[in-house]
Amino acid sequence: AVARRPIHLVTAIDQCQSLVERLLSSGRPSIAIDCEGSQLGRFGQLSLVQLATDEDIFLLDVHEGGPRLVEPLVPLLESRELVKVFHDCREDASLLLHQHQASLTAVFDTQVGHSLWLERNNLEHYQASLPEVMRTFLLSTYR
Repeated sequence: AVARRPIHLVTAIDQCQSLVERLLSSGRPSIAIDCEGSQLGRFGQLSLVQLATDEDIFLLDVHEGGPRLVEPLVPLLESRELVKVFHDCREDASLLLHQHQASLTAVFDTQVGHSLWLERNNLEHYQASLPEVMRTFLLSTYR
């Protein structure tokens, strides 16, 4: 069974700054990230950034806290020491770059990883959803 993790709501810039400092100084190798909003991409509107570690889940409510809530995230997003795990991060990356001047580095995109696995196994290429990727590689823990 997958353990439930505490969920923390972040709505203020000082909360976000403190969170980023803690995550960057933790020595952890990776963090999962996902963005939600209206028509994500260069001209979209970001409303929520989700961060997950092995211990916690953090929901950054950009709708409530305003676009400046993302500013403290830039050092984390650009850190070469911390791998950011996304699923199909094309639109997320575009929005973060064009609206928040954050250039993602050290990214592992699970959709790209799945595509490479398909190619390596001589299987037909398709764009897999995150649940499909999870079922492919984590069948015993994802149901």
